[in-house]
Amino acid sequence: SKRNFLKYLTGAVIGVGATIAAIPFVKFLSPNQYSSAANKLDVDITNLKTGHKMTIIWQKMPIYIVRRSVKTLSRLEKTNLNLRDPDSIEQRQFVLAKNYHRSIKPEILVVVGICTKRDCSVEYSPPGSNTSYLKDFKNGGFFYCACCGSKYDLSGRVVSNVPALYNLDVPKYEVVNEATIRLKV
Repeated sequence: SKRNFLKYLTGAVIGVGATIAAIPFVKFLSPNQYSSAANKLDVDITNLKTGHKMTIIWQKMPIYIVRRSVKTLSRLEKTNLNLRDPDSIEQRQFVLAKNYHRSIKPEILVVVGICTKRDCSVEYSPPGSNTSYLKDFKNGGFFYCACCGSKYDLSGRVVSNVPALYNLDVPKYEVVNEATIRLKV
């Protein structure tokens, strides 16, 4: 009986010790308030005017948020540019942005501001800007990579006959309300 008591006591001590040792591992693997907060970012777009761009650094990438006008959207829908992937067939954006304006709300464009060829930041030229080396955009606005010469329209769709092969990436995001979008991992 003394031997059985020692066996049960030893088993209980080992069980309690294993449980205590497992707690840090379980805590490490379970999400907490800090990790879930790092997986999303709310962006206030109330002060973003039509034709302007806002840049947010998120997940170590520049995210461009552009408010487009109705005129710009109609120009994008009836584009006369020779686009490499006009229907966004290549899966570099989530499914809600697989349309001609490549966004959830047509007037708000959210793209990663990095060229898909050389990983350089692309420059934004708003509609109405007069840039002589990009006459094919006819003052409609565009994104341009100075590193490789790649050009993208204001939906982030790449023009044919440039080094970049893919449209600008569209990150995962959601529209929270009229004034806020939420970037997500």
